[in-house]
Amino acid sequence: MPVLAAAAELITPQLKDPAPATRSAAEAVHAHLLAAIDGATRGR
Repeated sequence: MPVLAAAAELITPQLKDPAPATRSAAEAVHAHLLAAIDGATRGR
């Protein structure tokens, strides 16, 4: 799970990217990472 948290942190700056395509992709990846983190913590 630490790797997922680190990946979510690394993608965060892209959420403010001026390019709509980059921002949209970052939002999708970030949402998937947060869901994976949530799922991993529920299983504990």
